[in-house]
Amino acid sequence: MTIDLSTVVEELNETYPCRETQFSSLSSLIGHPSYPSPPAIWVIGSPAGGKSTITRAFLDATKTHFCWVDCRETFTSSLLFDRIVNALRVFKGEEQRIKMSGEVNNFVVEVHKLLDTIQGKVVLVKRIHMGN
Repeated sequence: MTIDLSTVVEELNETYPCRETQFSSLSSLIGHPSYPSPPAIWVIGSPAGGKSTITRAFLDATKTHFCWVDCRETFTSSLLFDRIVNALRVFKGEEQRIKMSGEVNNFVVEVHKLLDTIQGKVVLVKRIHMGN
């Protein structure tokens, strides 16, 4: 089943008024499942401005596979790697958590193993809380 992005964006604009620019940008960056996406997208704005809500609504509406990683208190590489790998494991339906080290090679191997078994595009959303 193919998703008509223009219809999805129209419906989202009705549900979330005044967000046309954000939905249009997300659509052009990651909307079509067969097109490559940029390696990173940085969504910035004021606290409590709706960044997470809009991003999640778009990913849900377009049926994009995504893992949501909340990076609060993720102040070391091993904590960040642990959260990313385990979010991917949950996405795949694997229940047992694994403890990651800060070793980049181990992280890359684990992510590669997990992504090899997933069809299509997977978007990893890192949510970072920044102080005022």
